[in-house]
Amino acid sequence: LRGRNIRQLSLLSQKCGKSQVQKIVQCRTGIAEEDCRQELEEAGIEIIAELPRTMFFAVCLSNDAQLSLVDSLIRIQSIQDDPPRWPSEWEGSPRKLIRQLGEGQLTPYGVDLVKAPEFWQQYGSQGEGATICVVDTGVLTAHEDLVADNFDGSDAFVDPWSDDAHGHGTHVAGTMVAANNDQGVVGVAPGANLFVVRVFDGEGQFSASDLIGALQACADGGADIINMSLGGPIS
Repeated sequence: LRGRNIRQLSLLSQKCGKSQVQKIVQCRTGIAEEDCRQELEEAGIEIIAELPRTMFFAVCLSNDAQLSLVDSLIRIQSIQDDPPRWPSEWEGSPRKLIRQLGEGQLTPYGVDLVKAPEFWQQYGSQGEGATICVVDTGVLTAHEDLVADNFDGSDAFVDPWSDDAHGHGTHVAGTMVAANNDQGVVGVAPGANLFVVRVFDGEGQFSASDLIGALQACADGGADIINMSLGGPIS
């Protein structure tokens, strides 16, 4: 290898075969994307994704010899790991939380902590006109504390976006936009619109290279703010 900071192969891939690993390769500045792709294909490298509006490709590699081969290609600038991603949550925390509320609506401590009620009163707005994109496990739009009319989403990755087999995305959505409706809890910006990009299925399968496409889906959905409450391996 040419002295790059390249880790040995580790079996982290979701899209590649069980004996392969997933990597992100960057083309050199000034090289046409088509020429970079052609060099990879002629070297027998399996390309599984083209990262939108970038000079990066996600590839599958079978062994260290292929890793060295890609590193030797003149049109390749760098090779990086493409690690898995999963919903960010405390290790060992339960996925379903049971809370006991009395009558009326609860204001979570975080809403008061960021002084959201003071903002609502001072500026006469609870987020109306803003669109927040949530990249997560989907959102259960049928939840009684969410206003489905303010929701839209993309099925580009996992569909339907309006369902949530895990619960994390619905929790995140509620933190931001739970309705101010005298029941359940209230979010920081209950008047905002939500655009949902569901990237995790029930098994939590997703990789870092997919984030570029997810961000593009958010942009196409008119997002002003993008939320990605994601975790991953520590190295």
